[in-house]
Amino acid sequence: MTRATIDDLVRRYGEGEICTAASPGSETPASVADLTAAQRARIEGALGDADALIDGYVRRRYALPITPEPPELIRAACVLARSDLATGTDLVGSEAMRLARKEVTDWLGRLADGAVSLAVPDAAGAAGASGARVSDRPREIETTGLRG
Repeated sequence: MTRATIDDLVRRYGEGEICTAASPGSETPASVADLTAAQRARIEGALGDADALIDGYVRRRYALPITPEPPELIRAACVLARSDLATGTDLVGSEAMRLARKEVTDWLGRLADGAVSLAVPDAAGAAGASGARVSDRPREIETTGLRG
């Protein structure tokens, strides 16, 4: 399952844009419900690619998977997937789309470097809490064993 869904993309960018981006070179479906299996696979592929890119940054500081998924990462996945989907369509060339992708990748870089953070435990914090423990039997001290 991907971080963001087709419904997340539709909520952010509208059904028309997502249907257009899903069907380069073919007839644009009237609604998301009318998408073919190939068009759905194109969207799911873009969402999967976005997840892979995000995970590359996030795993430097956080244990994956993160549950529940922070809204910042869902937004990032939507921006990246939208940009990938636009390749080869009439949507290419949108300066706003290019800037949004750059903003997200810059933010992910700052996230990986520790300049910004998510409201979830760091991977280092989780690992440090479960370090090695040493125990031994209780010491038995008797007065006959003491010299002095």
